Amino acid sequence: MPRFFDIGANLTDPVFRGFYRGKSLHKDDFDAVITRAKNVGVERIMVTAGRLSEVREALRLCESHPGYFFTTIGVHPTRCDELATAGHSMIDEFIALHRAHPKSIIAVGECGLDFDRLQFCTRQTQLSTFPLHFQLTKQTGLPMFLHNRNTGGEFTRVIEKYREDFGEGCVHSFDGSVDEMKKLVDLGLYIGVNGCSLKTKENLDTVKAIPMDRILFETDAPWCGITTTHASFTHLESCTDPTIKQIMSKDATVSKPDRFVNGKMVKSRSEPCHILKVAAVVASLKGVSIEEIARAAWENGNRCFVQGEST
Repeated sequence: MPRFFDIGANLTDPVFRGFYRGKSLHKDDFDAVITRAKNVGVERIMVTAGRLSEVREALRLCESHPGYFFTTIGVHPTRCDELATAGHSMIDEFIALHRAHPKSIIAVGECGLDFDRLQFCTRQTQLSTFPLHFQLTKQTGLPMFLHNRNTGGEFTRVIEKYREDFGEGCVHSFDGSVDEMKKLVDLGLYIGVNGCSLKTKENLDTVKAIPMDRILFETDAPWCGITTTHASFTHLESCTDPTIKQIMSKDATVSKPDRFVNGKMVKSRSEPCHILKVAAVVASLKGVSIEEIARAAWENGNRCFVQGEST
């Protein structure tokens, strides 16, 4: 069985407890979600945190599953007004949390720039708060879990300016061009791939070009699943792996949350077990086996985030 490190899953999202937009639509099925993940070979999950309250919630998961769940410290660019208001006091709180939970907190992030959603946080505020995370990584020695969306090269310019301030790092959920990917790889960064990285033909060309020693896999659950409209879907349709066929079976999923059935997945709610679908698409693009690409991503993920471990 392949081994997977899902380097980005939003498992503090209420949908894994049955709540959608504040309404309870089905019972808590978090444990079933994790069982499905383990059944496809997911051995480690980094629970993404994008604000201080989410770090504390993620740490509770880490404490309940030591060595399986890990988390991050940082502020998502769409929430950076919180960091702008708190300033260095929030950085100090993150540092204190890392000191208290050094085995659970393994990256600084999710941080970066997002110019697609400026209604949440202005460009100026993002550009002024992003650099605070480089101070955080200098003081903790942690790698970086980075966000880059529609920044027109501004993200790369910031990374170039501060590159000496951190060691390893990953640009997660990458959906940029081949040229942008190569610039980031040349800066020594890893590239995280999920369903949002596999939507278009241009996306597929980029992912195909990512070097094997720089690729990481993630689901960004409950978001970024692969859908029938994605260019990558044809690669799943032609996949003969029996576990992929089982996950994609109509019998494995209910169409809506309010039609929940025990043991079944919910359509449009991505789960960590779907990392196998990401691996299958990338394997098809690169002309290698699922086992080979999974092994590369597993080793890369551990090298980047888990104290240099590769096994």
